[in-house]
Amino acid sequence: MRPTSRLNRFIPRLCGLAALGAGGVLALALAFAPVSAQNTITGTVVDGSTQRPLGGAQVLIEGTELGSLTDNRGRFLILNSPSATVTVRVVLIGYLEATATVSSEQAVTIELRETAISLDEIVVTGVVGEQAARAVGNSIGKVDVAEMEQLAPSVDVPRMISATVPGVRVSMGGGEIGAGGTTRIRGIASLSLGAQPLVYVDGVRVNGAESSSAFGWYAFNGNAQPSRLQDFNPDEIESIEIIKGPAAATLYGTEASNGVIQIFTKRGRTGAPRINVTMKQGANFYPNVYNMFPDVWYQCNGVSQTVDVDERLKCTPGQVSSFNVLKIDRDVYGNEWFQTGHAQSYGADVTGGTQLITYYVSADWDRDEGVVQYNWRNRMSGRANLTYTPSEKLELNFGLGAIRSKAQSASAQQALPTAIIWACPAP
Repeated sequence: MRPTSRLNRFIPRLCGLAALGAGGVLALALAFAPVSAQNTITGTVVDGSTQRPLGGAQVLIEGTELGSLTDNRGRFLILNSPSATVTVRVVLIGYLEATATVSSEQAVTIELRETAISLDEIVVTGVVGEQAARAVGNSIGKVDVAEMEQLAPSVDVPRMISATVPGVRVSMGGGEIGAGGTTRIRGIASLSLGAQPLVYVDGVRVNGAESSSAFGWYAFNGNAQPSRLQDFNPDEIESIEIIKGPAAATLYGTEASNGVIQIFTKRGRTGAPRINVTMKQGANFYPNVYNMFPDVWYQCNGVSQTVDVDERLKCTPGQVSSFNVLKIDRDVYGNEWFQTGHAQSYGADVTGGTQLITYYVSADWDRDEGVVQYNWRNRMSGRANLTYTPSEKLELNFGLGAIRSKAQSASAQQALPTAIIWACPAP
């Protein structure tokens, strides 16, 4: 009978709790519930131009680690906000970052403006691996050759870097076809070492001499000498990086005290094969050449000409007369000293590949003729770049380039314009 009496004692207490009713239990629950659970931040992220919902955007409450991602309808939900009104930051690739003040009492719509993706520029130096451009203490100039060729194609590499990179100057020795120039980066930095910068192609050092005793099979006899930088085909180059000044010696040694020119050729890209065919045509000529060189004045010595020519060559002894050797040779003998040289170039390249292998193959043929028939240059070039990526941690690059160039200079012991200016019909 004692167990029964103990149970009867608890029955009144249970009945007392039941007398509180449902309202009393709810009041107790709210009293002990966290206050922050009542602050819920909601809203929608849309495109500012089209009002299209944007999915995958990151929405973060500033000053906290609370955040959420928008769904495919652009909606987001953040629970347990520290306060009823907060400032959120919205980030999405391809759009400008935006901030907004949001209240838990009302949903908000946040608009994002589309923008180009901006990343840190990467450069390749003499140290192992790549570095961000702003992390390198040296001054580095860069030429986006692929973009430049689309806007304003350049004749050759020396003129390309001289016109676009501050501090780099290429002094041309003459106007002959095939003649190069003197490349200087911030002047001369050494009295004993060479003055020309080092040249690297895809990380491999090449001959960057400014002049050579022979250019292909034909020698340059005059003062204008070829340049090895002219051997490269601009259509095969992706970009050029130039490390200026003696600071390059800290990366490449004392030989780089005059700077370093790094040439990066094009690489393959994933996708179906893309074929690009290029044809360039031009002309080299002197405008109004017969009036470009003035008449020569001379005093007739009275000695008869060895050949009976036009009356214009006859003069009185002691008379001062004018003479234009170009016009006389054209009108009397039918000779033309100058011509309109044909400049032509034909090239093609193909690129493509898969995630495993990408390739780039190109070939080009150039024929440039000068203003005289004995000044010309022929060049054939080809390149093949292959990239093999078996895994995310391993990439193998294979590159092969070949160039064959022949040229004949217009320079002689006495330049042709000098001979015209000092021409005289008298023996």
